[in-house]
Amino acid sequence: MEPKQFDKLVNHRLESCKKVLCSKEKEYSSDEDRLHNFKVAADFLGTTPEKALMGMWVKHLVSVLDLINNPDTVTPHLLKEKFGDTINYSLLAEACLTEKMVLEHGEEVANSLDDDHDITGR
Repeated sequence: MEPKQFDKLVNHRLESCKKVLCSKEKEYSSDEDRLHNFKVAADFLGTTPEKALMGMWVKHLVSVLDLINNPDTVTPHLLKEKFGDTINYSLLAEACLTEKMVLEHGEEVANSLDDDHDITGR
């Protein structure tokens, strides 16, 4: 894939993911907490929000695996939907883990995540 085409794909995908995450806000979260559904699922299952999210995420990963294993079934719509879902779940997992770190280690962790360094300051 040519670099220009790759850049276009990345930019389009990230914009699309952002639109989906923002539009699903009312459907999948509460007014006070964007991670509401994962926390309720965790309580219901007796686990953590991260593990509840992982259970939901696996469904999407299996769909991607199915596309990879059956490339003749791939359509542009499926490609966009399934890879968008996996990217969004990656972002949601990051949000869950970030919230957990902030609760355990304080706001300095959140501040360190705003720059391009990890929490150890590297």
